[in-house]
Amino acid sequence: MLTFTEVLKKTPDLSANGIRTSRVTDAEFAEWRSDLENNFHSQVAAALRFLEGVQTSKAMARMRNSYGLKHTAESHQFGYICNGAMIAALLMVGVPIRRIPMSCSVQFAIERRWLDERAKVARGRYLMMKPAHWPHARPFMGPAINADRQMVEQFGC
Repeated sequence: MLTFTEVLKKTPDLSANGIRTSRVTDAEFAEWRSDLENNFHSQVAAALRFLEGVQTSKAMARMRNSYGLKHTAESHQFGYICNGAMIAALLMVGVPIRRIPMSCSVQFAIERRWLDERAKVARGRYLMMKPAHWPHARPFMGPAINADRQMVEQFGC
């Protein structure tokens, strides 16, 4: 298991937005990288909590990526999680990843059954907890996260 600091050293092209692509300017990347390093510990902690008990597989999950996984975690009431925080958490818990060409997201090797169960729960919460006054399709995010920075620091940040 890697620490957050080790993940940041191992992936110098990781930022809050995800993996750097050629469309991102140096200034944008520097700002997003700084955000991930300094301001988004609560999001990494939330992603780590979502990934507790994750089961890895030998094959990459087809048609699934880190951006979609972050939305599943958000639907589990973990609050907003940026793509970069989800990728960092995947690396921290030892999930193999593969970059998607021309994309800021990654594929990951997680057991399909584990993913399907999490998606099923997320869909149920989305349908049951969406406030009636919201005109758009965005799930209720639930209560604030308490142990942000402390949880990430316990992993060596």
